[in-house]
Amino acid sequence: MEDLEGNHFKSVEEETSYWKELAMKYKQCAENTQEELHEFQEGSREYEAELEMHLQQTEFRNWTFYRKTIANLNSKYVYFAPNILCSISTKSD
Repeated sequence: MEDLEGNHFKSVEEETSYWKELAMKYKQCAENTQEELHEFQEGSREYEAELEMHLQQTEFRNWTFYRKTIANLNSKYVYFAPNILCSISTKSD
């Protein structure tokens, strides 16, 4: 007896045993691959959560910096604006 791959079998039992072993090999391979996929997905979810946390922290720091910058610019404008207006009105006179 010969299968599609060119294997020669002496009996039906030998061929049956061969195919059962091959099926078990592929089944184990599929189970291992499935387990690796689950591990990868779990790691990806953990990594995504970590990146999301870092993104939120960075956005908060940027927002804080923006608010401080605006407050700083406003205070400088309030400080310099009257002096500019006074010098403009003095030059016009």
